[in-house]
Amino acid sequence: MAKILIVDDDFAIIEHVSNLLTLKGHTPLFTLYGKFLFDYLKTETPDLILLDVYMPEVNGVDLLKSLKNHHTFAQIPVIMLTGDVDEKLLEQCFNVGAVDFINKPVREVIFNARINAALMTQNNINTLHQLNLDLKTAQAELVQTAKLRGIAQMAEGIAHEINNPLCMISLIVEQLKEAPKQTSMSEQLTQIEKLVDRCAKITHNLLLYSREDNFMQNQPFLINQCVEHMLDMITHHIQNNDIVLNLKIEPISDYIEGQNLLMEQALMNLTINAIEAMKPCEVKNLVIHVYEDHPWQVVDIQDTGIGISEEHLGLVMNPFFTTKDVGEGTGLGLTTSYGIIRNHGGTLELSSTLNEGTLIRVKLKKTGIKKKYFE
Repeated sequence: MAKILIVDDDFAIIEHVSNLLTLKGHTPLFTLYGKFLFDYLKTETPDLILLDVYMPEVNGVDLLKSLKNHHTFAQIPVIMLTGDVDEKLLEQCFNVGAVDFINKPVREVIFNARINAALMTQNNINTLHQLNLDLKTAQAELVQTAKLRGIAQMAEGIAHEINNPLCMISLIVEQLKEAPKQTSMSEQLTQIEKLVDRCAKITHNLLLYSREDNFMQNQPFLINQCVEHMLDMITHHIQNNDIVLNLKIEPISDYIEGQNLLMEQALMNLTINAIEAMKPCEVKNLVIHVYEDHPWQVVDIQDTGIGISEEHLGLVMNPFFTTKDVGEGTGLGLTTSYGIIRNHGGTLELSSTLNEGTLIRVKLKKTGIKKKYFE
């Protein structure tokens, strides 16, 4: 049963309403002084408030406004108690945030019905709120799962990308050892510096990608840089699968507001899906095109893979849907990417022909903030 706070300066009303609430199994709470309401709420949080419209020293409508503007107490439902049936007054109460009103003198049947309705409505709101929190938690877990999948996909490529420059550095060092009296080492040192910078860039991107707090930061970012960083992380994956990459990045100066690392993850998921779709194919062409189409910034990812059948085309956005064998795919890549893009105010369009390939078009709205303002 519920805890219900009665705020009224008439003790006879408080006593009568308390008796009605007790008969229904509720716990009545009360205060005679509306001006002390917020002090009372610091010690006791009710499930419902019954608030008198007219009280000395404080107006019930003004008190209701303060409640609905409060960061902690705004969600508590309020029913107004009034002996005034003026429609303008009642309309004002509803506009401010009251869920209902009960006329004085209080009639038991009407009182009980309206109390039950208010509590049931609030219970439904609380249930929906909890479901929304659960959905957000589930979405975060899906993002984390896809993130781990992306890291697994990158691991081999990153090892290869770092191993190559390290081997080159080792070779240059050996050459220098064999020629210790060489007067000029400028060229070799420059090579080593470039190779070290390359390794540092790869590890820096991986550290950024692995830190959870970086995924939560909203900031302006450039979509073309997202594409470039994403490709840096999966270069070996592209090369190892004999993919021919055709990259077209047109000049873009407008920023997008959001979480750039999440967007990189979304684009990476889509690109890896395209690469995997081409594994059994003889022709393996991957076209990534970044361009502006007012008011959108667009990223096209087009492959010459196995495509998607018409019967599956409407299902691919569903979580865990996959055409792969058990153990070979989670079906999270496209779903997670779609969620990230949608949360950035964008859209994801998909067109595909079986045995010919797939085109995924990511469209993101520009903020109108120009690059020069951040330089």
